[in-house]
Amino acid sequence: MGHGTLHPAILAGLCLLPGIQTAVAVHFQVWPEVTYPLLKGAILAAPLIVWKLTGRRRGELLADVGLTRPSLWRGLAGGGLFAAVIVGGYFVALAGRIDPGPVAAKAAALGIAEPWRYWAAAAFISLGNSAIEEYYWRGFIVSQLRRWIPGTAALCLAGGLLFGVHHVFAMASAFPANVVALGVAGTVVAGAAWTWLRLRGWSLWDLYLCHVLADLAVFLAGWDLIRSQG
Repeated sequence: MGHGTLHPAILAGLCLLPGIQTAVAVHFQVWPEVTYPLLKGAILAAPLIVWKLTGRRRGELLADVGLTRPSLWRGLAGGGLFAAVIVGGYFVALAGRIDPGPVAAKAAALGIAEPWRYWAAAAFISLGNSAIEEYYWRGFIVSQLRRWIPGTAALCLAGGLLFGVHHVFAMASAFPANVVALGVAGTVVAGAAWTWLRLRGWSLWDLYLCHVLADLAVFLAGWDLIRSQG
């Protein structure tokens, strides 16, 4: 173990924290007005606490996190590719084959069934939540996992699988099992790809832009489902 390395039990808990947040606040909707911001706050605070306690130097930390100079074309090209695959896959394989009722019901339960509310939530999640996820997963968790997992392939697989966990709870109450499995598989692939790109030296800013465009594509597919419910 090197300087700043977490005990594996603590790291395991931190890897599951986003899944706990999504399960409690989104899937089971246990006081979401309280649990959502509280657990999001914990996700934001945990890396800061770890970095403070381990005494990381500023320059070392910035390089480790990936807050380097972005290359705009990387994020646009990567995000455009992910968005095209998501939208194309939805309209080719899923549109008209999924019962939109549960999706519309979930949107209504979350108070985002109206168009302006839906797209306000889409903007918040795509811009805000994507930033939190990149900060937490590729900026923090990946830098910790690489201290324990040798080899790029194993690290990318771990990064993808862990990233996919909390998406199970995000989708389970709105889609049938086969669609959930397909969607989670997509997030595992995305998480593995973004982990690989991070290891290849992509800036966290590039990954953020890529993530935003991918999330907007998901919301576009979701809105098509809600609109089809009429």
